[in-house]
Amino acid sequence: MFALIWGGLLLARSISTTSYRVELVESKCDEIAAKFGDTDFEEQVTKMSVEYGVQVIIFSYPDDRIDFDSILINTSPYTPSQSNVSMEVDDFYQDIVNTCILNMINTGKTKSCDVFQTNYYDASFIIYYNLLSFGEQNFFMYASVPLSMTEDALVILNQQLATVSAVSFILVVLLSAIIAYVISKPIKQLSGEAARMSKGDYSVFFDGNGCEEVDILAEGLNFSASQLKQTQTLRQDVIANVSHDLKTPLTLIKSYAELLKDFPDAPINKREERLNLIISETDRMTRLVNEMLKLAKEESGIIPINKETFNLSELVAKVAEAFGVKETQGYVFEIQIQPNLFVSADKPQIEKVLNNYIQNAVNYTGRDLKVKIELKDINNKARFDVVDTGKGIAEDEREKIWDRYYRASKQYTRGSGTGLGLSIVKNILTRHGFIFGVNSVVGKGSDFYFEIPLIKTAENDEETD
Repeated sequence: MFALIWGGLLLARSISTTSYRVELVESKCDEIAAKFGDTDFEEQVTKMSVEYGVQVIIFSYPDDRIDFDSILINTSPYTPSQSNVSMEVDDFYQDIVNTCILNMINTGKTKSCDVFQTNYYDASFIIYYNLLSFGEQNFFMYASVPLSMTEDALVILNQQLATVSAVSFILVVLLSAIIAYVISKPIKQLSGEAARMSKGDYSVFFDGNGCEEVDILAEGLNFSASQLKQTQTLRQDVIANVSHDLKTPLTLIKSYAELLKDFPDAPINKREERLNLIISETDRMTRLVNEMLKLAKEESGIIPINKETFNLSELVAKVAEAFGVKETQGYVFEIQIQPNLFVSADKPQIEKVLNNYIQNAVNYTGRDLKVKIELKDINNKARFDVVDTGKGIAEDEREKIWDRYYRASKQYTRGSGTGLGLSIVKNILTRHGFIFGVNSVVGKGSDFYFEIPLIKTAENDEETD
């Protein structure tokens, strides 16, 4: 491939050099012809002859024929001192000049410059001719230069081009090898680290070594490694927590079942107490399994989102009323609901979010057992807040509480919940595209919230009026 390119360059150079030489000879001869009749004309002709290697002959041209005995100037680029009117023109030049005259008569062109092949020396010449006038006398200007001079120059240029090409090729090969080494070295390192990561070692670090593209790749791999490490930690926590949550009720169920078996004649009140504990722990296991199934369906997208327009104010009031039974246990609910706030969402799923939010507050509120439930219009959005007075959540743990089974520090524990409620909330609200989050102050409590864009209806327009 390189040889073909180089050959093409040489051919192009040959063609372009010959064309350039023809144009140069024609241009210089035109300049000389324009000065015909000047006092320093012969001096200018001799100067051009020496400088460009051109032989110039000027004849008188009476009656449409060349008078070879009337040579005005005959210069030789190699022996400029021979330039005088006494030099004779040999048969070779007479033949060339006659050919030019014939070409001039046939084409009607009084001036031409082109490459001609001669039979005398089996060589090519660049030949220029022009019909000049001075007063009433006509003269014929003939100029020629062997093309071999151009070809000699072309050979030198080709040799130089070959040298430059060879050096360039060597430099390209060396540069390619250096670039390949610089790029491949960090890639090999990344490949080795990736192999370690594929075997479960997520402590690896990918270094791009300053190459921009490799740095971007390394950054992406480092992010993947950190995410996989978090996933592994979460998976271990899930297994440990699920095992614990299932093991505890199973142990109790087994223990009380054995008591019933060993003491069949126990008092009725003791038997009922043990049976109620078995039922309670069974319900707890059932609730845990159901929550896990719900979350799995939510995350897999099996449960579609069926949006409808409904009165969120009425839904919040309904859910809050259902928690009123907790007041018999000492809980105090402060409820503030702005009426007729309509939204578009999946109503059953939003109801599930409300239940999980309020249940979370009931589980983790402070000793005063106070829970505040609020729904209001803020910037044309329905904002729901449920506030507890618990121990609060540390700032570095607020993003993690949405993960399933996440166990925060001792300042915030999940109590007797399944550990899946907030994960379900996050999945539902994320799929809807709604804003949600938590604001918390350690030692004072937490405020869980979400916002849903309002839908204008006739009812809320009347309420506004």
